[in-house]
Amino acid sequence: MARINCRTDDLRALLALSTTHSFVRAAELLHITQSAFSRRVAQLEAAVGGSLVERSTRRVTLSPLGLDLVREAGPLLSGLDDAVEEAGRRARGE
Repeated sequence: MARINCRTDDLRALLALSTTHSFVRAAELLHITQSAFSRRVAQLEAAVGGSLVERSTRRVTLSPLGLDLVREAGPLLSGLDDAVEEAGRRARGE
């Protein structure tokens, strides 16, 4: 199995898009520009080799592939956040 190189920031962008259905609102949620947000989604699409987003003139939705990735990656990112937070607490002696 080939290893896919993607960044957690790119996955977080897709997660934000899945809740906002808007590139503008998702970018605002992540405190980045819309062009930076669009690059993150494009980088993730290049990494997986398929379209994760279905764009129309009125709405943005995730493709079936995008929905599957959010379903799989969401809990993993949450677990990663928890692990880093716990490591920080231990480092501070809490």
